[in-house]
Amino acid sequence: MGGYAWTDQEKALVIYFSSLGIQQRVIVELLRERNFSRTEVAVSGMLQAIQKSTGALKRLAREKVDALVRDLLAGDNMDALLLPTVEDQMIVDRTHKNIDLLQHYLEWSKRIHDSSL
Repeated sequence: MGGYAWTDQEKALVIYFSSLGIQQRVIVELLRERNFSRTEVAVSGMLQAIQKSTGALKRLAREKVDALVRDLLAGDNMDALLLPTVEDQMIVDRTHKNIDLLQHYLEWSKRIHDSSL
């Protein structure tokens, strides 16, 4: 892949948002909201690389998504990075009116924190 190396935070965000069914062009905007600059082509390439490395043909199972995100963000403040803002929801609402980012985040957070007990 050209450009500069992906951070673990960027990879985790791409995996997480993609797992919610969010289009790649929308993921680009969500990354931008967190001060990451990636193109749609770069996001697509990263998702293909992740699918290849995990052996997943299309979508990753929820447990695999949770494990990947948790592993990539180990030591970072996962909750702060993934907690959706009003702006995030407005971006998503333009193309995905049925995706409630806060609801998905709360479900994810509960699964992650329950599994660490």
